[in-house]
Amino acid sequence: GDRKAALGLLQNLYLAEPDSVQVANEFAFALCECNLWSMASEHLVKIVGKFPFDARSKHLLARCAMQSGDFSKAQSYLEQASLLSPYNVSRLCDLAEVFLNQYELDQALGSFRQALELDPDCSPARQGELQCELLLGTANDALKLLRQLEDPSQFASVFNGAAIIAVRTGHFQQGIKLYQSAVSQLSAHPDLSSRVFFNMGLGLYKWGKRKLAVQAFDRAVELDAGNDKAIHNAKALSEKYGRPEGLKEDEYFDDDDLFEQAIA
Repeated sequence: GDRKAALGLLQNLYLAEPDSVQVANEFAFALCECNLWSMASEHLVKIVGKFPFDARSKHLLARCAMQSGDFSKAQSYLEQASLLSPYNVSRLCDLAEVFLNQYELDQALGSFRQALELDPDCSPARQGELQCELLLGTANDALKLLRQLEDPSQFASVFNGAAIIAVRTGHFQQGIKLYQSAVSQLSAHPDLSSRVFFNMGLGLYKWGKRKLAVQAFDRAVELDAGNDKAIHNAKALSEKYGRPEGLKEDEYFDDDDLFEQAIA
């Protein structure tokens, strides 16, 4: 609708003003907003080559790399952009997310805290700081703060986000413990607990604990009968689990697709 209309207008404006880096970046941003990441990346590579000292185009190109899971490339572009413009809260948060997705927890925590120094009210930086502290095991104060959060969905999001990072980076036991901690605090919110159990099922499946994964998906359905993804996963796994050879990796699920469905 509106995004596609804006994209068309910006494309025409860019064609009319190809030497304007501001217009080029607005067109790139519109491509990203429309989830046209590959097109945005191709466009931005040209813009970065044409305007090598522009921080925003490097930042947007880093976001394209993050979207494709190339965190090393994203880090490189973000660090280049930070040299050109070091006091950007959004860029610091993205750099922290890149570190977090590479399980470089101290660096991630440092970047989130730099962002908070610039903007103490930055919610993504505050949540990121809490996730880092959970993963580092230094979350005594963080847990007190989490229990004071008025919005239980924010509480679930912090734990879910940390657990997803742990599982994606192969720290399975840590991730499952974080899910368990979350559901222990969400007994009064079955819909949120269902989402956490669903994500726990994904983590257990990726870990190879398929019987436990079925149980987690079943629990998600018990808590929310409308959780269609949990219903589907529980049915598919339980139907195939009885095979002598068991489930083969990626036979019924693609892990990357599964984790894109995770509800943070």
